[in-house]
Amino acid sequence: MPGGTISSIIFALACIAAAYLSGRILGPGMWGWLMLGGGIFVAISPHLGPLREPGRVIATIAGILSTLAAVLTLLAATIGGSFKLPPDEAQLVTAFVIIAIAGFFRSRARSKPVADTTEN
Repeated sequence: MPGGTISSIIFALACIAAAYLSGRILGPGMWGWLMLGGGIFVAISPHLGPLREPGRVIATIAGILSTLAAVLTLLAATIGGSFKLPPDEAQLVTAFVIIAIAGFFRSRARSKPVADTTEN
């Protein structure tokens, strides 16, 4: 398996979950489709040579944006003197945290393919 395969799959599943939850909470929109497309692209990128580096960059950017989204959502939940976060939004924040963690691991994975050691 090429480096970053498992983190790419976890990243894609979290992106699919976040797109679904975002669509359920806010309605379908551009950002849900963007998350879905980015997650699928990152999932297939370790297996296609020319797409390894762009997939790593997209995972890094999405991880940074997901970290910001999670932190800002938790900050916004404290407005009004008490912490209020509905269950659907808590699940969305959890998906963002998973995207951030998997994106970080995908960005740190080797972008070079593993050498083929089979003999003829």
